[in-house]
Amino acid sequence: MTTIVSCIIPCFNDAKNLPQAVASCLRQGADVDIIIVDDCSTDNSFQVAQELASASAGKVRVLRNEQNSGPAFSRNHGVMYARGELLCFLDSDDQYLPDFIGQCASQLMLQPELAAVKALMEVVDPDGSKPLAADDPRLAAASSSYPCNMVVRKEIFLALGGFPTDPRFRGPLGGEDDAFFRTLSKLFRCLHIPHALVRHNNRPGSHLETFLAHSRAEGGKIIFTHRDPALKEDEVIAATQDYFSRACANLSSLLRCSQLAPPELPTPAKHGVPRSADGKPRIAFVTTCKNRLHHLQQTLPLLAALEDVEVIVVDYACPQGTADWVNQHYPHVRVIRINDDPGFHVGRARNAGAKAATAPWLCFIDADVAINAGLMSWATENLRADAYHRPQPYDGEAYGTFFCPRAAFLETEGYDEAIRGWGGEDDDFYWRLKLAGYREDSYPSCLVSPIRHGDDERYFEAKDKSTSHHIYQWYSIMKADMMAIGNNHLPLQERLTLMKLSREVVEQIEQTGGQANTELFLNLGERMDTMRYTGWEIQRKLVYRHSRRAAPLPNETPTR
Repeated sequence: MTTIVSCIIPCFNDAKNLPQAVASCLRQGADVDIIIVDDCSTDNSFQVAQELASASAGKVRVLRNEQNSGPAFSRNHGVMYARGELLCFLDSDDQYLPDFIGQCASQLMLQPELAAVKALMEVVDPDGSKPLAADDPRLAAASSSYPCNMVVRKEIFLALGGFPTDPRFRGPLGGEDDAFFRTLSKLFRCLHIPHALVRHNNRPGSHLETFLAHSRAEGGKIIFTHRDPALKEDEVIAATQDYFSRACANLSSLLRCSQLAPPELPTPAKHGVPRSADGKPRIAFVTTCKNRLHHLQQTLPLLAALEDVEVIVVDYACPQGTADWVNQHYPHVRVIRINDDPGFHVGRARNAGAKAATAPWLCFIDADVAINAGLMSWATENLRADAYHRPQPYDGEAYGTFFCPRAAFLETEGYDEAIRGWGGEDDDFYWRLKLAGYREDSYPSCLVSPIRHGDDERYFEAKDKSTSHHIYQWYSIMKADMMAIGNNHLPLQERLTLMKLSREVVEQIEQTGGQANTELFLNLGERMDTMRYTGWEIQRKLVYRHSRRAAPLPNETPTR
């Protein structure tokens, strides 16, 4: 078998068992690419992994997360570096039995309609006994709920979005592995090999131990003895349903995308970005980083591997040393350093990256958004110089990832640097592109994969999202009015003044609990260019009044 199979091994504080897991991979007799992902272990697991890599003649590589993020995140992290067309996932305390990879991979190569192959696994307690008989239905259930006995095509894995990293799965019940395989088996054809090819070592306190403690086998069925509210099963079920819905949306978009330019009908593109014949970049990918090095380490390798592009990373005073890491690992990636601001100003950062670009197209993409296979092919065929392209269907986590002609960026002066804090900078830029005559177009959102995470990793300079959004509402309304008066031109200093007024009026509103009506006046001064009689003075002002709406507006559009 010549097909490379990448095996991802997440590891957290398991230096004792890791060598056995790696050895079982190396004994498979296949072309196996082994990637160990250390999840910030506090024992010597990372050192053991490095020693295993040194002794493997290049077959083992080691990655390390910047912070403890769980097995799902670690597996997804490893896949970003996988060389193989096929993927398998082995826990650090489990082992492959002889020819697991060979049997599973051969079935996938013989049957191209298959998305994945799964085998049974044997469960062994620490004392060597087996808690589950061969005919116990819980053994089959466990075999379907673990990733260690599966080989899956990488293109299918990426299309589904990888293992779900929803925080609801990081409880005593787990469930992210089960959610992935349930979704996979509903949407694609999978094959089950009816004999054990993997040894799963059961640990005290593991998810399997919890499952066994709350169930028993009776008459060929699984009977749950009691439900423990602490397991939060309802949350896990809801998270599984959400993951399935997102996967369906991704695949729907991917199918639409694949119909745009069928590979068997290669016709010249009327629009888009031609492939480079002179070595000059056609698209500049601009990504910013502030305390997101652990995300950039997953997403930058995909960008850096592209041809005919330039990649620009803006290190916005990142305390994790983003610029130094990029220079060390990807010297061809251009790095812009901004060190004079202790906070984070995303609009300023993106502008700095875009101004350094030379390519005729810009793609703004956050450090926590990974590109998927097909993005460059889509761009080559479909980008239009009279449009900007946003992801559809709507995905709030990829909201700011969009393609824009560099000429349009220069014409509109890019992001408004008066907007600082959470939200607003993208909507403002899209609105001004429309004012300049560029139409809004889209690209399939399945071509990018945001790394899901909580708000604790975001920067808010207002008290919360709601406050920041309220400030932006005031600012955007006043700015639009002033631009209309000034023929769509408003200097930065005037915009900064409007933003200051917006913050002040929102502070007043919040001090009254939003109950009192609030007014703000903008004095416009005289129109001296039209005055004919100097004996009269005519002053102008705009009046803005804040009050409670009697009823919410219908069909409100979602906001980030």
